[in-house]
Amino acid sequence: MRVIVIFCSLFGLFSELLAAGNELLASKQLIYVFSSGVEEHDFRAGNWSRLAEVSELEFAVLLFDRGKTELVDLPEFAAELASPYFFDKSTDYAVLFNPINGQVSIAGRGEEVEEILNARMAGSLTTDVDESTWGKIKELFQ
Repeated sequence: MRVIVIFCSLFGLFSELLAAGNELLASKQLIYVFSSGVEEHDFRAGNWSRLAEVSELEFAVLLFDRGKTELVDLPEFAAELASPYFFDKSTDYAVLFNPINGQVSIAGRGEEVEEILNARMAGSLTTDVDESTWGKIKELFQ
């Protein structure tokens, strides 16, 4: 009987640790399929990696370079979404999703997803600029 109680206690502790570990995961993941060597794609990949580090939106970036990746290497749902664009080297594709429930938040060409993410980021950023600073800036540009 004690063995069963100890086992159940350990199992409960393990499940609590597992749940805590899942909370440490990024709440969103961005899969980005791009062609390295295309300046715009390389810039976007680097920009999203930096953005993920400083973002309050908490997302991780998974980069898939077409030169080093096959379509089957992508997660199944991402492969289905990206397949029409995967073989066109001039087009990049991004999918923002929740890894816990698999729900896709945003999917589309890299430029489109970048615009949406930038709009979300601009909405989440706050600044401590008072009116006198705005007045000084306004005078500077006149």
